[in-house]
Parts: sequence; C-alpha cells; structure tokens
Amino acid sequence: MASVVAIVPARGGSQGIPLKNLKEINGRSLVSITAKHGLDADQVDQTIVNSDHPEIRAAGQEAGATVMDRPERFTQDDSVQEVDRLLQWCVEQLEAEGTTVDVIVLLYPTAPLRTVETVNETVSMVA
Repeated sequence: MASVVAIVPARGGSQGIPLKNLKEINGRSLVSITAKHGLDADQVDQTIVNSDHPEIRAAGQEAGATVMDRPERFTQDDSVQEVDRLLQWCVEQLEAEGTTVDVIVLLYPTAPLRTVETVNETVSMVA
C-alpha cells in the first residue's frame, strides 16, 4: 500500500492580501479548512502544513495537521514557481526522519471548495 502525504503550502507573505491563508470562511481559516480536507481523506496517511509564519503553523496544528517550518528560500513571491522545489524539500525532510513518501497530494489553501471525496477519488487514481 502506498504512503500518501498531503502537503499544504501556506506562506505568510502576500502582497495582495496579507496573511491570506488565515482569512476565514464561515469562521474557519483557509489553512484549517484545507488541513481538514487532508486529515479527513481516508486515502491520505499524513497531512502537513508547511509555512514560514507562526500563526499559520499554529492554525494547521490546531486543525490536527503536522507542521513544518518553511526555509527562507521558499518564502518569496515566486513561490508558485518554487512549489516543486518546496515539495521536494518536504519529502527529503520526511524521508530523513524515516517517513516513506510514495504519493504527494498538493492542497492549496486558496482552493477551499474542494471536497474530501475529491481528494480521495484523486488519490485512488494514482495510488
């Protein structure tokens, strides 16, 4: 059985909407909604919120996710282009700690309308 890890990349810096990943919909932050999608998905073994901001990491931890502190080199506005390198770094860190990662599920906080069923169905197609 494949080891499936959901990674929620949620940096603190945003020029358009400061701390946008902490903005709320129905009383829940975007990062906590997204973390719960990963946590509630039967197909996902571990959900990680990766952020450079302590409040975002705290929101992820409060939702029940594992949190990772993002290195400085992944905190710039070009982070969309850097997401592949960020995911690679996350996997390297997890594997160095002894976690096997076969499948990565990338969950952006700015897409809160996804469903847990969609996450499960998507993982089923590749795992």
